[in-house]
Amino acid sequence: MKRKDDKISLVLELKSKVATACRILHHQGLVGYLGHVSARVPGSDEILINARRKGIYSSLGDVTSEEVALTDINGKMLGDETGLSIPGEMELHTSIFRVRSDVNSVIHTHQPLATAFGIAGRDILPVFNEGFEVLASRMPLFEKRDLITTRELGEAMAREMGENDICILRGHGIVTTGRSVEEATLNAINLELQARMNIIAALLETLRQMPKNRIEPLPERLSLSPSKIQGAWKYYVSLLI
Repeated sequence: MKRKDDKISLVLELKSKVATACRILHHQGLVGYLGHVSARVPGSDEILINARRKGIYSSLGDVTSEEVALTDINGKMLGDETGLSIPGEMELHTSIFRVRSDVNSVIHTHQPLATAFGIAGRDILPVFNEGFEVLASRMPLFEKRDLITTRELGEAMAREMGENDICILRGHGIVTTGRSVEEATLNAINLELQARMNIIAALLETLRQMPKNRIEPLPERLSLSPSKIQGAWKYYVSLLI
């Protein structure tokens, strides 16, 4: 009984984080009424993702825990969340979760600046000290502009993404992942920040990216520290109050 109660408590906590991430992304101007945040329920093949009331296109700035649905690893709805409809691009999330045991959260947005780089086929360079870690490895670009509604497309996108934390979808948007909802959210925010700095700097002078000894650490992949992730998450949560 205790184990079941612990899982219920964990799911409720994760639902709250998914909903909070949606509101943060909206506050930062990265989503409107389109976009999704998902999280893996630890120790299971179950996924939580923001859904919408059937027939209602509401702002992601208003998402609550009650609008976060539970599915299996293949996107089949579980539980009794009556009246909810999961995203049509559920395969975008499940295709990553199935092949990336290190990923516990996936985010898809249509954030404008990073998306524009994908349309132009241009790399976003790590030019600014804040959040440059998100671009420490290569920037994958998935060429197909289709909505990712089939397993075939989802798996192709996941292959292109590889072991990276980000993937740009040409003419469609972006995908970020993380070991937690907090990390995936910060990766989306920092990707847009770097894109903005690329554009501003390019208007002023020739772009100069971060020194290679900052962005090519060996032997481990560079990523934000847990303390930085939690500190930044608390800051963005505070903006919602």
